[in-house]
Amino acid sequence: MTCRHYTLIEAMAVCSVLLIVLTGAGRLMYDASLANRQFTDHAWSHQQLFLLQRDWQEFIRESDPAAWWIVEDTFLAKGRSAELTDGKLAFELASRTTVRRVPPGCEIQFAIEEGRVAVLNLAWPARLGNRDQAQRVRLVAAAIEVQP
Repeated sequence: MTCRHYTLIEAMAVCSVLLIVLTGAGRLMYDASLANRQFTDHAWSHQQLFLLQRDWQEFIRESDPAAWWIVEDTFLAKGRSAELTDGKLAFELASRTTVRRVPPGCEIQFAIEEGRVAVLNLAWPARLGNRDQAQRVRLVAAAIEVQP
């Protein structure tokens, strides 16, 4: 059995190949963790929007459309209000208050359509992949008539 000794050039070639492989693996790990963070943020936003939509519909459902008012960033309905403060949308009903977080940098706008339909428009900047993109959501809720 013979013992082979590597020359300095062979050792440097092996080290450079090993460095290239490790750098590529590190870059893949970084990209995977970045994508994971973006997917997590995206999933969180969708979950919060789902809960926000449910709360908005509940807020509007049994209110009286004749008593709806919009004052700047506040939607008022006889004994109820919805207001954006500090990145949170608070739904204040007569018996309780529900607070939902909105995406960072979110701007809201309330609207009343056809007298019985309330609209909550949300817009916020978001980063998808390697680009910035504006996100918009339109939440629609209608009042129902309660029969005596």
